[in-house]
Amino acid sequence: MRGLERWIVATLYPSEYQEQCAVFDWARAVEGRYPCLRYLFATLNGVRLPVGLAVKAKRMGNRRGVPDIWLPVPTAGSHGLVLEMKVRGGRLTREQDEWLAYLGGVGYTTGVPYSADEAIQIIERYIGCG
Repeated sequence: MRGLERWIVATLYPSEYQEQCAVFDWARAVEGRYPCLRYLFATLNGVRLPVGLAVKAKRMGNRRGVPDIWLPVPTAGSHGLVLEMKVRGGRLTREQDEWLAYLGGVGYTTGVPYSADEAIQIIERYIGCG
């Protein structure tokens, strides 16, 4: 892609990083009303690490495919909420699909939102405010 094309795509289609940051900006803003959101956290699996740090992270237990966003707050019928953020055109990897299937099978609510707005709607429904 050329410079202008890259700028247009970046402007019209936010990155997964930008969408996920928007989810956490929202969560921090409404945490006073919904205290359970203080337990919302993200894994760093989507972050590109230099080789040395990637090796350390793997040795420390980092695993491929672990979902991006976790809310380990049980509700009736679910152990917690787990989301794998994607953006328009994004697809799950085999490892991500396996993790979501496993977690769903053992009692977690899972989802694959394609925008911050969609992720926020899922979280609001999960915690009973949407």
